[in-house]
Amino acid sequence: MLGEKTAQVSLNFGVDDLDAPWWKSGSPDRQGHHGRQHDEEELIHLIQQADRIPVERDTVYNRIKVWK
Repeated sequence: MLGEKTAQVSLNFGVDDLDAPWWKSGSPDRQGHHGRQHDEEELIHLIQQADRIPVERDTVYNRIKVWK
């Protein structure tokens, strides 16, 4: 489980898949980092701030949606 800043930094060190249980999408009952939940828009913004392109993929890594 990564904090927001650690997740951003990790994208610059080879991490190419962020799937943390503290994101609201898919798990609305889980409390997030520091007791708050994050939505999809926040995750996309976090990835873009790290100068990366957010891509949603299915369970076999086919691209579903790309944000530019």
